[in-house]
Amino acid sequence: MATFEKGIDLLLPGQTGLFISTDGSNFTINDDGTGESGWWKINPSREITKVVIVRKSKSGADIYIADRVGYEGSYVERVNIFLDHIDCIGSTQRNWQDFVNLSRSGSNPIRYLTHTLIPNNTEPDDTDETGSLYGAGFGTPEENRKVEQAAIQFVMNWYQEDGWEVLSVEQKKCGYDLHCTKADEEEHVEVKGIRGNAPQFMMTASEVNLSHSDPAFRLCLVLNALTNPSLSYLTGREFTQQAQLTPLTFRIVLP
Repeated sequence: MATFEKGIDLLLPGQTGLFISTDGSNFTINDDGTGESGWWKINPSREITKVVIVRKSKSGADIYIADRVGYEGSYVERVNIFLDHIDCIGSTQRNWQDFVNLSRSGSNPIRYLTHTLIPNNTEPDDTDETGSLYGAGFGTPEENRKVEQAAIQFVMNWYQEDGWEVLSVEQKKCGYDLHCTKADEEEHVEVKGIRGNAPQFMMTASEVNLSHSDPAFRLCLVLNALTNPSLSYLTGREFTQQAQLTPLTFRIVLP
């Protein structure tokens, strides 16, 4: 079987995976490929493509990938996910934190990862005849404002539904848009809205620098913000590891 170094390698561009680390005591697999995840503190309304179960073993961890077909319970308590097409695809020798790029302190057994690499054959101004590949910042000023407002509202609702307190700091020009807190957690969220489905967008130098220096930095990328919004969520570390930065303008100083 295959050996994997990073959880993100299990996903295709545009996919979001729910990763669960477990000793397997509550993870069940039936003969027909169905099963259950066991009870976890999970937001059942969050959009995901795959469920990945990382079951610990003496020699590392076995990796199972499955489809989510339903759930029972609620986020207030705990949720049990009903699974289908469960398949053991390999193993990993990496510890949980390294495997899922866990940046927060502690060892949270739940992790969401989103693969948002920009396609290699897509330039910033590429689009198909319907405009569906357009990224953020490449439309008219009026279109860009509408997309940005829709994306920020979508992300605010997403956080609030998950029990966070959300404060807009857009006017403060501090390098991110939303200040989000829940209990002792704090996240500084930069929102990028895209009217099409291409994960490409503009960022200022200060925003990029903040993604390196601020452990609380998060990037929320909203595709199809005006029609059928979908959210990709990255930590600063995930962003710096995955992003392909292409300079579009330069500041020139002549003697």
